[in-house]
Amino acid sequence: MSLHLPTLLIVTVLAYLVFGLFQIAMWQLRREREGQLLWGFSNLAGALGGSLLLLRGMIPDFISIALANGLLILAHSLMWAGLRRFSGQPVHWWLVWAAPLLLAGLFWGFPPVAGNPPARTCVLALFMLLFSVANFADAWRAQRLEPLVMRRLVMTVFLVTCVFMMDRALYMLQQSGSPAEYLLIHPRQTLSALVALLIVTVWNLSILMMASERLANRLTSLAHSDGLTRALNRMGFRALAVRQVQRCRRDRKPISVLLLDLDHFKKINDNHGHEAGDRLLCAFAATMGEMIRPGDLLARYGGEEFCVLLPETGLAEATAVGERLRERFATVRIRADEAVIGTTVSIGVAQFLGGEMIDDAVSRADRALYQAKHRGRNRVETTDTITELAPA
Repeated sequence: MSLHLPTLLIVTVLAYLVFGLFQIAMWQLRREREGQLLWGFSNLAGALGGSLLLLRGMIPDFISIALANGLLILAHSLMWAGLRRFSGQPVHWWLVWAAPLLLAGLFWGFPPVAGNPPARTCVLALFMLLFSVANFADAWRAQRLEPLVMRRLVMTVFLVTCVFMMDRALYMLQQSGSPAEYLLIHPRQTLSALVALLIVTVWNLSILMMASERLANRLTSLAHSDGLTRALNRMGFRALAVRQVQRCRRDRKPISVLLLDLDHFKKINDNHGHEAGDRLLCAFAATMGEMIRPGDLLARYGGEEFCVLLPETGLAEATAVGERLRERFATVRIRADEAVIGTTVSIGVAQFLGGEMIDDAVSRADRALYQAKHRGRNRVETTDTITELAPA
């Protein structure tokens, strides 16, 4: 059974329309998602442009050719704008509007293109190819900053679109001078319409899932983060630490943990109030976050106690890290009313032993921390320095 070209075009228009309305409805639920609103308008522009193409012969050529194809390019430029907005990149609005206006002008006022159907199709494919390349490049950059599984599918759709549009442009260059009637009934046109329908469908489904994945990731991040300091909470630390420990053991790499406790923190709360204490905790978390590596894990383990997991780090190197953190925080000061306050930090260090669980390593670091407190605070002690003064 052969596919019917007009039917495929009608189904594509309906797909554009349904997805456009759905994207806008989803934006209504969370209005900060401006990218989703732009994707909705992109689909509606595609639906309107496709509808005008279907009315060829029943409406003026300017509307069914120039305006219709301009709307199809507007759909691609709005798709690009939405992707950039979703990724937090600036939108070049002059290009969003200039591209469809330029194409409409070529299709209406430039005879070598306006009067040549293969040339029109070639130019349209090249415009779509340019936006697909831009979309892929932007998605590639965004993926490095915010890895999303579904963004990979979006990038795959762009690559397929690039290949399809390049092939279509090259084919149309070879058909220069062919009558429009021949091009319309050629089986390749039906195949092109089917591929376009699949691209529209997969593109919309993939960006919907990409937006949902980001929301799920943010909810997980909130559940795993400390509400005050924005460091990991204990649950989040455990969830991520398990993966790091497993990876280091698989690669036969050392891994260490620091347990840090702010000295005389209760006195700060008593003398300057809990608001000052909270600000000092935030300053501590910010300072530690600036000094540790991207792959290290910082967590607020409870009260004024923090924990840092150091993958691929032995005991001696972890001790040196602890010393740098201790020295740096000793210089941090915050203002509390008329006073300028600060404190120091005591640190216990432990390296994971073979087969040791996270709680066991943290417990040994806690014993080293107790030793640091007992020996005068503002110190770094390791499990190698624990004496009978530490609790059993």
